[in-house]
Amino acid sequence: MNLAYVDCLPVGGGLSRYSLGLCKNLLKYDSSIVIDYFIHHDNLSKMEELLDLDRLNVHVLRSSLPSSKYHFIFRKLFLKLFKFNIAKTFEIEISERIDARYDVVYFPSAHMMPFPNLCVPTVSTMHDFNWKYFFGSKIFSDAFCAKMEHEIPKWLLK
Repeated sequence: MNLAYVDCLPVGGGLSRYSLGLCKNLLKYDSSIVIDYFIHHDNLSKMEELLDLDRLNVHVLRSSLPSSKYHFIFRKLFLKLFKFNIAKTFEIEISERIDARYDVVYFPSAHMMPFPNLCVPTVSTMHDFNWKYFFGSKIFSDAFCAKMEHEIPKWLLK
């Protein structure tokens, strides 16, 4: 079985430990599994052990790589002037890189991105449904919250 594992949020801690444990055990208990692990650049330093696992290939998401200050300013200016984001987003990159060679794609934390248009079965773990608040304080814009409220049902129905 060919599994695409998409770890696209820049978080460490519990999610990284969960992902590492899940991958290690999948590989341990089923010798037919091969994992292509698509990882956010910021998470790789917390999960270097992934690089040593047999039958697991690590792919750093290009869209997560740090950009230069000038590229960042240009991208923001272009977005303000033309209302179009020229940056490769996670959703676009994943839609381009996940194809029919995979039997399934897994997102360990799917609630912070729109549901991607993929041609393979998609599995996700939905958690942290209180993600909009941190100790009672709102941490995201109203527009972002509305977008995510619209996307969450798509994740749950697929």
